[in-house]
Amino acid sequence: GTLFVWGSAGSGKSYTMLGSREDPGLAIQVGRELFRRSEESSTSTKRTLVSVSYVELSHDSVVDLLNPSGASLSVGEHDDLGVFVEAVAELLVRDRDDVETFVTQGKKVQQSGMLTRTPKESRCTVLTFHVLQALQGSDSGSGKTTCCQLQLVEFPSDTGSSSVFDGVRRVMTRQAQHS
Repeated sequence: GTLFVWGSAGSGKSYTMLGSREDPGLAIQVGRELFRRSEESSTSTKRTLVSVSYVELSHDSVVDLLNPSGASLSVGEHDDLGVFVEAVAELLVRDRDDVETFVTQGKKVQQSGMLTRTPKESRCTVLTFHVLQALQGSDSGSGKTTCCQLQLVEFPSDTGSSSVFDGVRRVMTRQAQHS
């Protein structure tokens, strides 16, 4: 699924997503809850893992906020998998504190401005939680794996247009409409 936090500059999008140490935002709360539920649902025959990726979209670039090389990544669309970013870091959440660590790390990279000179008002961030569940079958080697994603998108309403940015916005909007 996809959750959009949309609004003009200064409307509270970042605070809604991140909150503060005393009052965690949606990203932290959702990530911690996904991790808690993954721990509760794991058994000797079922293992559930949560990982996270965090990207920034601005004009004609997509950058990885958890592995900030500065290189622009490619965005694709797969018939079965949906929208994806090639070569993006996907970090395993090992405990509930990892969620806050990863989100804070990504936000610091974004706020440093070291990846782009694009004005803050023209940047969109996408935080994706990946949940993988593997069921071990009764026969050795058999089993079933399922995967789902939850995307939290911070989307400024006053963005400029560009081919990559508009394309991702179009695809994500279409995906949200069909969720």
